[in-house]
Amino acid sequence: MKVINNRRILQGAVQKPVETYEPTNIYGQHIVSTDGDLWKKYRKISHPAFSEVSTVMFQLSTQALEKQSTGAGSKHCRS
Repeated sequence: MKVINNRRILQGAVQKPVETYEPTNIYGQHIVSTDGDLWKKYRKISHPAFSEVSTVMFQLSTQALEKQSTGAGSKHCRS
């Protein structure tokens, strides 16, 4: 079995069934319900939000909020 790992060959080889996602287009098309050039545009716009730096910042913020809400260092919440 030959494995294709060349990205240029794979582009366009598999298309998602965008008609399946039509009910989700209540407020217009989005990254999940599109394919091709429009999907590339949405992906480029959303990419920075999912970068490693953003993910680490989100994790650290979530951990800090968790500590606050569980009473670690808080006068209002006691275990």
